[in-house]
Amino acid sequence: MPDVGVYVNDDHVQHLLARLAEAEETVRAIRHGEVDALVVNGPQGEQIYTLKGADHAYQVMVEEMEEGAVTLGNDGTILYCNPRFAEILCLPDSRLLAAPIRNFIPPDSRPAFDALFARGSRERAHGEIEFYTSDGARVPVSIALGALPDSEVAATCLVATDLTRRKRAEEAVRQLNEELESKVAARTAELQAMVKELEVFTTMVSHDLRIPLTVIHGHAGLLREKCQALPQHPDFMPHLEAIDRAVKRFDLMISDLVDAARLERNLYQLRLQEIDLNAFLRGLLEHGAMMLSPELLRLDLPDALPAVRADTDRLEQIIMNLLSNALKYSEPDHPVAVAVYRQDDRAVLSVTDQGIGIHPNDLPFIFDRFYRANGKRKAEGIGLGLYITRLLVEAHGERIWVESRPGEGSIFSFTLPLVVKQ
Repeated sequence: MPDVGVYVNDDHVQHLLARLAEAEETVRAIRHGEVDALVVNGPQGEQIYTLKGADHAYQVMVEEMEEGAVTLGNDGTILYCNPRFAEILCLPDSRLLAAPIRNFIPPDSRPAFDALFARGSRERAHGEIEFYTSDGARVPVSIALGALPDSEVAATCLVATDLTRRKRAEEAVRQLNEELESKVAARTAELQAMVKELEVFTTMVSHDLRIPLTVIHGHAGLLREKCQALPQHPDFMPHLEAIDRAVKRFDLMISDLVDAARLERNLYQLRLQEIDLNAFLRGLLEHGAMMLSPELLRLDLPDALPAVRADTDRLEQIIMNLLSNALKYSEPDHPVAVAVYRQDDRAVLSVTDQGIGIHPNDLPFIFDRFYRANGKRKAEGIGLGLYITRLLVEAHGERIWVESRPGEGSIFSFTLPLVVKQ
């Protein structure tokens, strides 16, 4: 067999040597991190991956961004990571590059990552997983994945946001909420116990105070009968009448205290029913004539008004409170007007007096508990009448208000729901 010779001229040799030197220099630069590329040992030997298509500004942005950025091969190998990603895992770049990313994911997070990684190679995907740090600690992260465009190899881009601070803040908020709920529950229990004690106390006070009042009232009546039976009885009648008035006033104060306590604890159960307001008012003023001085009352009622829905007993209490209040602060010969008119789906009932009026400074507080207005208004009662009236109106889901000027009288008004037939 004849010898076969290969003849290479000097120019060709020089060209091959130059290309070999260039390749060696490229590999050296890659190994020393002087270019954006990575040498990965695989089944087919060493493979070189380079990051192309990114200009310098983009590379600087990725290197400096606050989120971790990773480029993954189609098998999950880390081809590139920025300093922030290495910082999140507390590992140097040399430990991360060319390593499978699953090595840094806890086993219980790997199924979620695998699903996100598979979807991220086709479309954008995001979710939450955990990474291992160098000391074995777990770092919660939010990751977003998507295919890397214009890449020379199949690659997926992963951006990781450290959620440690957020998770700590959420845990702190959760603990604060639990502590707050515990405190609220404890405080609620304390308040419920106090309310129960107050209810028992109110009942006892009402019962225990009324017993001596009943005794006083009975003996005052007995003395009145004895005095009237004497041929020449001493003139004790004014004193006995004063005792009787004081007993009634004290009894009314006790009733106000009990009513206020029950209304504040929502212990009143309203029995709502349809009421013909015109007939109700006429009947109320008729059977309450002895208390209300009917000659001083003026009614202004519409000819036809749909029925209202209210509790009969509580409505009577509201109206009697307003009428007695109006008469209390009016001159003896000045009448009090009661008017009813319709306003949309509500009936408005107003009580107008020609009394001394209310100072503007007192108006915002006139329905407050124990409020005693300044000025020339008579200081009677303990300041619960209008407060109870407001609570009774609000128990019906309605509102009450007052309009007044000093020296020009006052108008107290409240609403009631009309019963409109369909």
